[in-house]
Amino acid sequence: MRSFGISIVSRERERFLTGPMTLAGLAVLACIFTRLSGLDHAGLSFCYFKVLTGHACLTCGTTRALGYLSRLDVPAAFAVQPLVTAGTLGLMLWGAVDALLLPASKRTVVRTDGRGSRLVFLTGLTLAVLNWIYLLAVGI
Repeated sequence: MRSFGISIVSRERERFLTGPMTLAGLAVLACIFTRLSGLDHAGLSFCYFKVLTGHACLTCGTTRALGYLSRLDVPAAFAVQPLVTAGTLGLMLWGAVDALLLPASKRTVVRTDGRGSRLVFLTGLTLAVLNWIYLLAVGI
């Protein structure tokens, strides 16, 4: 048995939207809302951690990154918040793949178990720590 795998499976016909499609749609809405509201350049800090400690938290720069993504300025988004930018773009891609599979009544599934689950968790934790070190180093 494999500990990690991505496969394409049949979709239940009564369910139109898949999880990735829903989350990708929410990510697009977050980008649109950030751009229309001007939150990405409001000059306000919404981060209590940064206000209290003077240092970036794990998600500092997310609002600005979403604003850059809404302007299709991917390099600037990566510069201010690499992990959230990669995650958002990956989620949008996954949602788009599921949307393209709709006519065939298919969807994607990611399966992890045993060592695969631990590996995914440790990889995510390592990326989060490295991202935080980057944010602290560049002074986000």
